[in-house]
Amino acid sequence: MVIVAFAALAGVAGCGGDDGATTDATDASTGPAAGSTVGPAGRVAESVVTEPLASDTAAPTTGTDAVASDVPADVPGRDGGEEEDTGATDVTPVGEGDGTLPLDRCERHVLDDARPQRAIFITTGDLDEDGDADVVTGPFWYENPGTDDGTWSRRELGSPLYNQAVVHDFDGDGHLDVLGTEGVGSTANADFALAHGDGSGGFEVVAPVASARGDFLQGVCVADFDPAGPLQVALSWHQRGQGVQLLTVPSDPSTDPWAWEQIAADSQDEALSCGDIDGDGDVDLLQGTRWLRNDGSEWSPQIVSDVDGAPDRNRLADIDGDGRLDALVGFEAISVEGTLAWYQQPESLDAVWQEHVIADDVVGPMSVSAGDVDGDGDPDVVVGEHNLARPDDARLLLYENVDGSGSTWQVHTIYQGDEHHDGAELADIDADGDLDVVSIGWGHGRVVLYENLAR
Repeated sequence: MVIVAFAALAGVAGCGGDDGATTDATDASTGPAAGSTVGPAGRVAESVVTEPLASDTAAPTTGTDAVASDVPADVPGRDGGEEEDTGATDVTPVGEGDGTLPLDRCERHVLDDARPQRAIFITTGDLDEDGDADVVTGPFWYENPGTDDGTWSRRELGSPLYNQAVVHDFDGDGHLDVLGTEGVGSTANADFALAHGDGSGGFEVVAPVASARGDFLQGVCVADFDPAGPLQVALSWHQRGQGVQLLTVPSDPSTDPWAWEQIAADSQDEALSCGDIDGDGDVDLLQGTRWLRNDGSEWSPQIVSDVDGAPDRNRLADIDGDGRLDALVGFEAISVEGTLAWYQQPESLDAVWQEHVIADDVVGPMSVSAGDVDGDGDPDVVVGEHNLARPDDARLLLYENVDGSGSTWQVHTIYQGDEHHDGAELADIDADGDLDVVSIGWGHGRVVLYENLAR
């Protein structure tokens, strides 16, 4: 095992600054509001609100933090109640809801300033079971030292697992494992390797455990899609025409074959999010502006919105607090301004999902997460800019859900100077009860932690 140690480089400039205005998320179905402008693809840009930030009136709710766990997450139903544990790992977490936390305190730590190869995803999990979250990206995991002045160590997962995709306990032994492909960076490779974790940070890699069809992954989601069946992994690829695919995890994932199937011919070729969208007790899949309804024996394509533009990152979250999962989408826009919007799930799924534009001036909103950053019980939104042309101008932004309804957002700049791609993941890295951000980019080799110092 190769171990490289890093003393995290720290900086506080720009962290958490209030950008001075709140914005109203625009209802695109009602036409331009007074004082607003028309944004890309004919969307209505948000209007600026000059009155002071609204006070917190949201009723506290209790949820889980964003750290990956070997215990599957509960999937909320459409009525807001808890459904049977389905094993989905993608539903947006909600914080403790114990009051509003300050949003102007953070510290940037560079965990690795020269990662040897490009990574597609970044995630977290307590791989060595020492009580804090480690960081996993590409072929490496970064051991959390557990102290502010400690040294993060870069460790190899093991050849030929070169691109981690998801962290989960695949073999049911109580320890987190890592599933990924054998492709280096964005090299085309659809063969999967599984790193079995031993709970102390050691891994045994078995490869290939499965083969799919595609070039490099853009979306992955683990769940018990059949509540009475085995664990499965949904896949979406960068290469067009591959559809949405499903791997079935066998009883012994090291020796038994993993079944592969295509569950939908049409794919939006980007992120996948798991959740019980229709509230029927099983896990569905969000693709962006489309979703796949899990009908048990088959998957039925459904429409979220027919807006123009190519959806890139997406999340499921109850943005407005009505007990139904909404769709949060960042649209593809490389080095140019693009749209960040959420789509309100209607009471009847036969109706149109109403689009609310949070912002249309984010340069490449292609790293998107949602979670309760300020601790008031509703999900906020974090977005990283994919600005390859001007990486020094690239921002990591926090949109604060002011009143818990998703109608008014306060924008904060967490940091400027790091380009982001498929990053900006929320997790409580230091186990202090607030959500931090970890991120990567496409045009640089840094692995960065933005520590939330609210607690």
